[in-house]
Amino acid sequence: MIIFLACTLFLLFLMIYPYAVYPSLLKILMKFKRNTLHSLDIPNIQEEYLPNIAVLIAAYNESEYIEDAIHTIYAQRYPRCEVHVGSDGSTDDTVEIVERLQHQYPNLHVHALERRGKNAVNEYLVSHSQSDVIVHLDADVRLQPGALYSMCSRFTDANIGAIIGTSIDAPVNGTQDNHAAEHSVYRSLEFQTRSMESALSSTVTSLGHFYAVRRIYRRPLPNDQVCDDYMPILHVLLEHKRVLADPHACAFEIRTSPAGMEFKQAKRFAACGMATVGEADALL
Repeated sequence: MIIFLACTLFLLFLMIYPYAVYPSLLKILMKFKRNTLHSLDIPNIQEEYLPNIAVLIAAYNESEYIEDAIHTIYAQRYPRCEVHVGSDGSTDDTVEIVERLQHQYPNLHVHALERRGKNAVNEYLVSHSQSDVIVHLDADVRLQPGALYSMCSRFTDANIGAIIGTSIDAPVNGTQDNHAAEHSVYRSLEFQTRSMESALSSTVTSLGHFYAVRRIYRRPLPNDQVCDDYMPILHVLLEHKRVLADPHACAFEIRTSPAGMEFKQAKRFAACGMATVGEADALL
């Protein structure tokens, strides 16, 4: 009976730890470290000092979303930006749409690949692009104005190796600091936790649909089991560089998941998450 009670209490603790205990610990650290906190304000960087970037999109049958995704990237008006779309054996007209858009955007590139999986497509795109900073974006994600500038201007700090964006539930009109009202309860808590981690030192999480990595710290993905977004973040941490969650680099997904998909996605994320941590066990 005592063992059962102890196990129950331990499991309850594990359940509430990420939602109550860990955020509370961060708040305490914020008070003790308030004189050494890192600013999360948007850097004021002149255009000539911004890094050149390559935005990479791994796409499989994304004809419904790919054109608007490309338009939203170039609407950012970020200087020295090239875009690479890798078609993962698409059977629709994803490739043809991007080829048509190449007449409008000269630094847009499309790669028609055989089916190989997202990790392999990302590796191909990384090796066939040239830039100081690699930005990964999903085809069904739309960027808020100024997102690329806020994200990539932070790389002028040599101690920063990767930046993850902030996921919002809907487009936000008006000032950039009002996006918290658009968050779900979970995303609001997640946003607060990532912000505190970033202000203190470094966040240890990921955001698959919008993040950036300094190329010199980008390492090849070891296999198909690891998370394509989480493994690069852990590689940066292994290099003792900071990973920052940018509260002003906001993006939202326009694709809605079919009913019953959330549990399947959670299982997949848990499996690839454990595989990823296993490949970076030195961090433990």
